[in-house]
Amino acid sequence: MDMTQALFWLTLTIYHEARGESVAGQKAVAKVILNRAKKNGWPVSNVVLSRKQFSCFNEGLDHPSVWIRNVVTAAKVLENAEAGLKEWLAGDTLYGATHYYALLGMPNHQPPYWVKGMRFIVEIKGHRFYREG
Repeated sequence: MDMTQALFWLTLTIYHEARGESVAGQKAVAKVILNRAKKNGWPVSNVVLSRKQFSCFNEGLDHPSVWIRNVVTAAKVLENAEAGLKEWLAGDTLYGATHYYALLGMPNHQPPYWVKGMRFIVEIKGHRFYREG
């Protein structure tokens, strides 16, 4: 795994998907991405850019929605992404969680269809984390 590339993609994804979350929530998002990369044998970039997996990239990399607009926030996210990566490398994989969804915007907090058959792991602030099987 190319750590520099992994950290770049983790930071960009967390910035857009979870910058308002707690430190624990941001690190958890990093671990989900890393768990998927390991499971699929893919680089982190392939995981986050896979079609309809992370909404911040749905419009493509050239779209202004993926620009970083606040460097102070981005620096904090970078720290949390790096901490999440270090914890993951040390064996804290968030119990193998491979998916999450944000509760915000979910009507009556009904989970999306794709969680059926997945194992609930933990809820951290505004996100619920799951793993397959």
